[in-house]
Order: sequence, then structure tokens, then C-alpha cells
Amino acid sequence: MRICRLVWERTATLPFWLRWLLKAIVFGGVLVLVLFPHPVLFGRQVQHYLDMEMLIQPDFAGIEAINREIDALVTDDMSAEQEFFMIQQYVYQQIRYAYDWDNWGNIDFWPTAEQVWKRKREDCDGRAILAVSILRSRGFAAASLVGNFRHIWVKVGPQELMSPDTEQTIRTEGEKTILSLPSFDLLLGSTALYIVEFPIVRHLVLFFTSLVLCYHPCKHLTGFLGLTTVGLVGVLLLKEGAQDLLTASTTISLNLHFLSGWGLLSLVFVLALAAGKMPLCRMQKRIFRNQDSE
Repeated sequence: MRICRLVWERTATLPFWLRWLLKAIVFGGVLVLVLFPHPVLFGRQVQHYLDMEMLIQPDFAGIEAINREIDALVTDDMSAEQEFFMIQQYVYQQIRYAYDWDNWGNIDFWPTAEQVWKRKREDCDGRAILAVSILRSRGFAAASLVGNFRHIWVKVGPQELMSPDTEQTIRTEGEKTILSLPSFDLLLGSTALYIVEFPIVRHLVLFFTSLVLCYHPCKHLTGFLGLTTVGLVGVLLLKEGAQDLLTASTTISLNLHFLSGWGLLSLVFVLALAAGKMPLCRMQKRIFRNQDSE
């Protein structure tokens, strides 16, 4: 505790630009740890973003056993489209749904088809990767991954599987991953999804880190506790509003809870930044400097 107090007081006397540079570094480090606590997986994910085709494995070790089970379900009079949807249901039954942060720790990770099959749990991207691998192993070479920032699904020619979304911003052409700009509606819906489903503990770590960095160098504990209380109310309102967005027929229809949550959080951080300019806090900084000179 004494070390924390010493660091708090010493950094208060630093030049403005240096103090904020250190704050940016601290926040960046905490942000990376919260979103990507497993750096090795993050490094792999960057590669996967650049080349989605490397995830498709139509010949991995378990594919023969998978196809034997599927062959037992396929009938002679079944059309290609019916087979597509039967494979979709097979993947849904075999691979339990799990968010990446619960499954891998990181906010996002796209595994290979073999990794999906071994874990038996994945979110939309892992399920789609396995489905494409199965389809290609069965001769449907046109099967590919498509998607956007909140969902990945499967495309086989004109047919789309795995709950296709209304907007496509990610697709593959050969070994290239092609990205396009998302609409505001998609960005809002994606943001709402992460606000609702991402672990609340990680949200709170980012909230408290941001608040402490903005409030520094002020040492007014009462003021900090007041801002914390208001901020937590804002977080709860934001999560409730985001949940309403996800269940609404159109995600672009902002609601009162969502706007109130953002408004309270914005107010909290503005007041936290202003706290350092209050007379009492300026006097505290002068005391810190005098102590240093002595």
C-alpha cells in the first residue's frame, strides 16, 4: 500500500505529457491482458485473420470417422441442399456452443478444424470451420467461410448455412481474407453483444483502471468513491440497454437504458479528469513537489 501511495505521489510531479504517456502505457497493458491473456494464441489469431484458409482441414485425423457417421445418415434420395443442412445439424449436435473467452481465454480465437473436433465446444467460427472442412472432404469444394464482426457462417455456392447474418463483411478469395466496412447497425449490434456476454469481471477491471488513471493525481477518496458508485450504475444501465438492443427487432433503435449508461459513464470520466484541476488537488501536487525538493 505504501508503494502504491509513493508511486501515486511521485508520478503526480511529472510533466503533463510524460504522466499521460505512462497512463496510456498502463492502460494499454491492462487492455491487452483483459482481452488477450494468452499472447501465444493472440499471435496465432493474427495469422488466422490474414489467412482463414489455413484453418480448413478436409483431411485431419478425425474426418474419416466423421464421414462414416454422416454416411449412415445420408439417403440415396437426399438432395445436396438436404445434405448441407444435415451436416449443419451434425456439427451443432457434436460441438457444444461456448464463447471464446470461456473456451480459450481470449476475446476471440479461430481454431483449426482438428482443434474444434478435439475440444467438442466452440462458438460460431469454430463450428463453421469444422462444417466447411467436412463439406470439402465430401467433395463440395466451393464451401467457404463468410461472416462479419459478430458472426461467422458457411457459404456453398448460393446456399448459406449456420445461421447466416444479414450483412457480410468478411469473405475469402483463395488464400486472401477480404474485409469490407460494416454498417452502423452491425457495429452497434456487435458492441451490444460484447457488452452483454463478455465477463463482467473483465469489464470492471477496465472500468476501474480507466477511472483510477483519469482521477490521478487527485487523492480525494470520497470523490473517487462517489464517481465509482455512479460509474457502476452506468455499467449496469449499459448492460441492460445492450440486452434490449440484442432482443429488439432492429438493433439500430437505441433505448433509454443504453443512452443513460453511456451518458453516466461519460460524465464520470469527465469529472474524474476535471478532479485533477480542482484547487485541493493542485495544492496536493504542490505539496508533493515541495517534499521532493526537501
